[in-house]
Amino acid sequence: MAGTTKQAQARVMQAPTQGKEPSTELVISNETRALFASMAMAVPDGDESGAEQIILAILNAKSWDELDDPWNSARADALLNVELRIDSLTRRPSSFADGLGIFLVVHGIRMDTKEPAVWTTGSVGTVAQLVKAYMLGALPLYAVLRQAERPTERGYYPHHLEIMGSGATGEADA
Repeated sequence: MAGTTKQAQARVMQAPTQGKEPSTELVISNETRALFASMAMAVPDGDESGAEQIILAILNAKSWDELDDPWNSARADALLNVELRIDSLTRRPSSFADGLGIFLVVHGIRMDTKEPAVWTTGSVGTVAQLVKAYMLGALPLYAVLRQAERPTERGYYPHHLEIMGSGATGEADA
């Protein structure tokens, strides 16, 4: 199995460049996608409709500008460069063609304000990090959500986690 993993990892490579700068687009092989999918299935599936989470988010709104939070994709951007404690994940299917086939709903706490933090991510790097952390039993995970300085060729700014520690092993500095 280790050989298969190394072969699959070796197939994740940068796409051909157009111009002189290296590409930030990733080409992910079918073997790597299959390997990831088998791991991702261990993350609990979110409920089918999401209706309860939507209603609860609306009922918990503290002001009028939070009434659209269940549909607000800027939530993750508001958490950039903030230390977070990530407590739980649920997976949902994604139809984004260049992604991993899932996105995650992430539940945790902002360490600066101690307020709940819930956001979604389909960012390939972040999703892979969180699925692996789940598989390792590393939740709660202490991390800072970071954004790439340069956009991809398609204009996306990929996210990744800067891992600070794991509450599961008592390593967090929080």
